[in-house]
This record gives sequence, C-alpha cells and structure tokens, in this order.
Amino acid sequence: MPLAHDALTRLGLNDFIAIDLETTGLNAYADEIIEFGAVHFVNGVAEESVSQLIQPNQVLPELITRLTGITQEDVAYAPKAEEVLPDLLKKWTGSTLVAHNLNFELGFLNAACDRFKLDPIDADQGIDTVLLARTFVPKLFNHKLTTVADHFDIPLHQAHRALDDAEVAGKVLLALMEVALEADARILEILGRLAPIGKIKRLVKGAEESVVTKPSTDIYEDLDEFTWTPLPLDLDDIPLTALNLDKVTDELSDNGTLAQSLLHFEERAEQQALTREVADALNEARFLIGEAGTGVGKSFAYLIPAMKWAQLNNGPQGRVILSTRTKTLQDQLFQKDIPLLQKTFDKPWKVALLKGRQNYLCLRRLDYQLRTELSEDDQEAFMPLVSWLGETKTGDLDEAHGVWRRDIRRRVYDDPEYCVGRRCEFFERCFSINARQEAKSAQLVVVNHALLLADLAMEGAILGDYRHLILDEAHHLETSTRQALQRSANHWQFKNLFEELLRPGETGRDHGLLPQLQQHVPAENAELYNKLNSASEASLELREGVNDFFNDLTSHVQGLETYAPKSIYTLKKRYQTDIFDDFKSSQDELLKILSIWADGLETISELTEGVGDKAENLGDAILSSARNFRTLCDAWRWLLHAQDENYVFWYELSQRQYATLNLSAVPLDVGEPLMALYEQLRTAILTSATLSVSDDFSYFLNRVGLDRLPEDQVKAINFGQPFEHDEVVHLSIPTYLPEPNDPAFAEALADLLYEVTTYTQKHTMALFTSYKLLQTVQEHLAGRDLFVCAQSDNESRSRVLEEFRNGPKAALLLGTDSFWEGIDLRGDALEILVLTKIPFPVPSDPLVSAEEERLSELGKSAFGEYSLPQAILTLRQGFGRLIRSKTDRGAVILTDARVLKKGYGKRVLKSFPCEANSFYTPSSLLLDLKNFFNLDNE
Repeated sequence: MPLAHDALTRLGLNDFIAIDLETTGLNAYADEIIEFGAVHFVNGVAEESVSQLIQPNQVLPELITRLTGITQEDVAYAPKAEEVLPDLLKKWTGSTLVAHNLNFELGFLNAACDRFKLDPIDADQGIDTVLLARTFVPKLFNHKLTTVADHFDIPLHQAHRALDDAEVAGKVLLALMEVALEADARILEILGRLAPIGKIKRLVKGAEESVVTKPSTDIYEDLDEFTWTPLPLDLDDIPLTALNLDKVTDELSDNGTLAQSLLHFEERAEQQALTREVADALNEARFLIGEAGTGVGKSFAYLIPAMKWAQLNNGPQGRVILSTRTKTLQDQLFQKDIPLLQKTFDKPWKVALLKGRQNYLCLRRLDYQLRTELSEDDQEAFMPLVSWLGETKTGDLDEAHGVWRRDIRRRVYDDPEYCVGRRCEFFERCFSINARQEAKSAQLVVVNHALLLADLAMEGAILGDYRHLILDEAHHLETSTRQALQRSANHWQFKNLFEELLRPGETGRDHGLLPQLQQHVPAENAELYNKLNSASEASLELREGVNDFFNDLTSHVQGLETYAPKSIYTLKKRYQTDIFDDFKSSQDELLKILSIWADGLETISELTEGVGDKAENLGDAILSSARNFRTLCDAWRWLLHAQDENYVFWYELSQRQYATLNLSAVPLDVGEPLMALYEQLRTAILTSATLSVSDDFSYFLNRVGLDRLPEDQVKAINFGQPFEHDEVVHLSIPTYLPEPNDPAFAEALADLLYEVTTYTQKHTMALFTSYKLLQTVQEHLAGRDLFVCAQSDNESRSRVLEEFRNGPKAALLLGTDSFWEGIDLRGDALEILVLTKIPFPVPSDPLVSAEEERLSELGKSAFGEYSLPQAILTLRQGFGRLIRSKTDRGAVILTDARVLKKGYGKRVLKSFPCEANSFYTPSSLLLDLKNFFNLDNE
C-alpha cells in the first residue's frame, strides 16, 4: 500500500526531485549531457516534470543512439548546456535529489557546476535508489532500473530516456521504503549504523522508527529445523529393487508423463537411449560413460531414472549424488528441472542442494566485521548483506545479488580456516552445517565437482555414505580433481591470518581476536593479560618477518631471466627444488619461530577457560587461528622443498608494479586419487557433450583413471545428437589466410571478421586461444564501421554477452577461454562462429610441460597422446556454441588452415560432425555464405 502522509514525513520524503541524465559516455569531464529529466514528487505524487534535450559539442556515438534512441538530428537544434543547466542547477539548490546510481548523475552535474562557477551539489543530500534497491530487495538478480521497476510492477515506457527513467526512479524509491517499513527493527537498527551520513541515514533511521513489523526475538526463528539420520555403515547388505527399463524409457515418449505436462515436448530417440542406459547401469551396478550432444536433453535423461531409483530403493542405498562443474547448471537442476519433475510425477522426492562451505555466510565472521572499524565505502557495501540476512533461509551467498563487491563476500563466507566448530557461539544457526545435515537425509543431492572431491578428501564427512553418482559436465573431472588437490602458499594467506588476530586501526584502536580478548580479561588475570600483550607484539614482528621473506623470495624470482617487468601477464613457470636452496635455511628458522608463537596462542586459548563465555569463544577462535598457521606453514615448507615426484610445482608472479609470488603444486596423475572415489561406488554415470576423440573414449578414460577398472564394469557410448549437422551447419576453411604464427595473420583475420559480419549482417562470434591475439585483432578493427564486443578484464562475461545480444544485426563478439563453453546463444543471437586457431595446450604451461616429459620418458608421443586430443576436445566445445536447439542454423569458419596441410589435420576434421569446405579467395567464401543463408531472399 502507498506510504501514508505521516510515514512520508518521518522519512523526509514529502518533497523530493527525481532526476536522470542521458550522456555521450561515462566520463563526466570528457563526455556531455544530451538530455535531462526531472520529476518533482510532493507527498508521494509526481506533480511537475521537466525534460530537455541538450546540444553537445561532439558527435553522438552510435552506441548511445542505439541505447537511447536519441539521434544527431534530435539534438542538432537543441539549446547548449550553458543556456539551460545553470538555471536548473540553481533551482535545485537545497532540494533532495533522487536518482538510480546517483553518483553518475552528480558526477556530470558537479562537472557542470564547476564549469559554470556554481556551488557543487552535496552527495549526502541525495538518495541513491541503487543502494536502497540492493539493500531492501537483495535477492533480485540485478538492480538495474528496469529490473527493479519490473519487480514492483512499475511501468517503464521508454528506458534510457531521461524523463521516464527519472519518474520511475522516484516511484521505485517510494516502493522500496514500503519494503523497508516491513523489515525487522533490529535489521534496520544495524543498517542505520552502516548507512552513509545524510539522506540515506535519515531514511533508514526513519524506517526504524516507523517500522510496521515488531522486533522478533530471533531473526533466525523461521529457519527450518533440519533433522537427519546417520547412514548405516554397510549398505551392501540392503536388498535392491530394479528399474523397469521399458517403463522408464516410455516416460520420455510422446505418450509419456512428461509429454502430457510439457507444452513443446518432442520425443528424441537419443534421449530415450540415454535414459535406458542410465537405468540399466543402476540396475547392473555399472559405470556408464555417455556422450550426448546439445539438444539430447541429458538432464531429464538421467534425472528420471535416478529419481525413480531413489523412490524404489527408499533409504541410503537408493541415495544418488548428482554433481556438476558449474553452479549455473547446479542451480538450473535444483530450481527448474527437478521441481518440474516433482510436479509432473507428483512425487515428493526429497532433494537437497549443497554447495561448498565458502558459498555460505558465516555468522561469526559477519559479527566480527560489524564490530570492527569499517570505512564509509565498506559500511555501504555491508548494508545489502545485513538486509538479506533478515530474510534468507539458507545463508547461500549466491542469493545475495545486492552484495556487489566480491571482497565483502570473501570477508564473511564460511572459511574452514576461521571455523571453531561447536565452540562457535553461532553453531546452532550455522548455515553450512544445517545444509550438510539436510543433504545427508536427502534421496538426491545436487553438488558441484569441487564439493564432491572435497568430500572424497575428507572421507565422506560432508556427503555421508553413498553408492550412486551422476557426474554431468564430466569432461572437467580431471581439471576439477587437480584444483581440489592443489596446494598453494603466498604472503596474502599469512597476511589474512595475521589480520584476523591483530589489525591496527586507523584511529589508533586495534582490531582482531587478540585485542578483543583483552577487553574481556579481568585486570587481576595478569598471566593471560601479559601473554596477550606478548603475542600481540610478536604478531607485528612476525608479520614483518614473513613479508620480508616473501619480498626476498619475489626479488629472487624477478632476478631470473624469465621475468619481464611491466608485462600485463602473470608469469607461470615450473620450478625444481634447487632454485630456492638459498632460502631453505632462513625459511626453516622463520617457521620454527612461527611454531613457537603458535604454541603461545594455544596456551592463551587454554587460559581463557573459566574466564567467561565471550572470552572462551574468543580463545577457541584463537586456537583455530593457531592451527591454521601450522597448516599453512606445513604447506609452505613442502612447496619450497618441492620433493614429491608425483606433483608438478610452479610459481606464479604478477609482472606488474606490485609483484606477488605464489607457490603451487598439483598431482600430475589424478587417476590414482580418483580410484578412491570409484571403489566406493556401485554405479557412476559420467556424461558430457565432449568425452570422445574421433568416437574413441580412450583419452578420457585414461586421463581420469577409468581405464584401471575391469573392462566389463565400464560401458562407453556416444548417443549422438537429435539433428543432422550437415543440414544445419556449414563448416568453412579459408585457405588463403596466413598461418596463425605468421605476423600477418592478425590483420588478415580482422579483415575476414569485418567482411563476413558486415556482408552477411549476422551475429558473429570469434573464439581466440590467446588474449594477445584478440587485442591485436581488436586494434585492427578499431575505426571500422562495425559493432564489436570484446572480452576484457573490466567487463564480466554476462555483461559482454548481454551487449552482444542487444547489438545490431551485424555484431561481432571476440572471446577467449571462458567463451569456449557455457555460452548459450540461440537462434539469430549467434549465426556465425569463427574458430581462430586449433586450441593446442600452451607448451610453457607447467602442467603441459610436465605431462609431455612424462609421456616422452614412456616412449610415447606427447603430441599425439596428449596435446592433440586435448585440442580436439576444446575445439569440439567451441564448435558446440553454435547449434543449441533443433531450430538453430549457422556457419562455422575455422581460420587455421593447418588442418589441411599437417598430418594431424585428418584427426581434427574427423572430430567435427559435418564435412568441411575449403575456400581459396575471400569472394568465394562470401558467395558461399550468401548461398547458405539465402541472403537474396532475406
């Protein structure tokens, strides 16, 4: 319901002006305002509005015209800024200004104030609806004005036009304050302390005074009470009921249950075949390796038999673990696919979603942060997190979209390094523990590979006992296993642990566990008080000692010939133990001192017993820190000595101004540790779109150790795809281009991309194997009349994809590693895919060089048995970005003509699901594309 007059008064919102600007760019001093809109709200009603186009002194960029609809002709005869802005700025003096992303508007307005010699507008007197939206609706996927307006059912007739955006921003503010008045009073009290000085603080404090909801006794009182039953130790004695293969398969027929529920269901022979094999593997206690291309419908194919198996064998033996690599697929399965099946089959299957601990909020770490001295920026950044805490049931930080800063998340997630277990005062409310307990009693548990492998390392402590596993995105199993077993050490890890114990404050007040404990130690307890003082002094000295050691280590590596100062890349190189010989004795001495200091921390923890609950809790936390120091010191010593022959050791060093050295190691062979997983399983289903090389699964089976199992236990099948690629995909190889290692390749590639995109007027994506080549091609395209989106350090993948989707017909996207898979651009969102180069592994990569050495020592071809299969699998992943559904149709251009000249080319071409066509001139390639797309009739 709308805000009442007295509520508006208490909130200070009886009178405000909502504003919005459209500009030529983002730089307030280099770009210009081209339109402003302002709406005067009185007592919650929009009463007066102003809208004005402004003539800039520069040509409107094409992107701005596409975004706003404002053309060069629209502003050609509009007044200049100096003719309208000074009067407007004077009129707004003293008013409360409201905007969605206020800092952007104020940046341009204050630049104008500076130019016209006017007093600047005080940001504290404004209200930013972005901050308030992030705070009071933190679960929204994003907090753009269009998204927030849609959430509140506020019509936005013309987005990116100043007047409409301004009016909607004002209405959004009023809607957000209605939400605020329903919030928990204690949450509002914390927000009031965090809110920046000025109008925002007054709003939040006013909401606290006017709150509709009375303070609850416990903001966690609505959390589910999780119960779980420990699994029996011996599952193999439990009798099993087999699935009826025909009935399970028929569920995915035109006459099946799913067809009756889904409007656009299509029977697919490949999906039915996969379903039948999954069910048979469950019945026969077998491992199934199933390759199924895009469009098969893998999710339903394994979910239906898995859920029916769990139903028939209700209890621990029927329990199934479903693992994916990405949280995106994990969330899709849990939030979309599984609920649909539960509804379709009307079965209350108990399903749990479980993520790694670092995905959950740690209440103890949040409490610690809110008790420390936060900067103003940090205070704002914590506001959405605190608000979300009042409504979350799971503590899953992926829900908290309002938390826009990644470092805030890192400071509050559940990190084992800071966990004190049952000694924690928030133990009964621990989100990650509750999630794990719920998962242990579920029939189907959805996890990711990282968590699956962490559970393996902890001998089932996370997931409990299980016998059946489904592994989707299985082509990442090798990489995920290495990541799970990787050990690293750098000075930042030490720095974080030191700061947890003691961090000098800006105002002279120290923060951390040690000074906090001092506040709870009675003056008469001299022994504990003195030990705390000694530990604090030693902490500062040891921190400096560790910093000095790592600085010396970094300087040593920089002195090696491989280091290239000011390079934008991070140096990554294998090392042998002897390169650090000069540092081993000093490291051992420093580690000895750290060990003695950790002993002192453990003594402090013991001395807190009986001092009081708060002191004991802090003592437990200090004990946990001491143990974390020991773990990190052990890893540091092991990495510097580098004597484990089963591991590959390397160092990474940023080559920018502030270089940071990181030591890491991973096992070369992951098959051995994975055997511990396989041996506990009765059934495993491993599926992906890319598991075979030329229809041969040997490479994958060898890489993940499945070739070590009895042959009759593993069945590998390629289920194909539900459409003929030769009919929907046109594969071209332009032989006239220079080879990729030719200096002329980049410019020739840029010419091809420009010609193909502009000639066909199709959305085109080019996939690169190196960021350097991408940048060079982008430079060659600069200045040409072409809409180009490119991957960069400053833009997220989702942001680049959104820009590409919304681009004109002739749009070009340039992407590297993360764009080779996981991209879903259907229909005309992507019609031409350019694979710029065969993605061979980089020879200088530590893991690649170690693998090649190992194979050479065994008398095998490193190229034929490792580099080429790896390249083919990656190439197939890239190829799969184009055809995502039965209705898709498009062209693939491979600009690496070595496939026609080198001996390995036949293996590469055989990996594609369609025949390749060679072209010797640019005109012949364009003519062929014209015929394929039937451009004359478009």
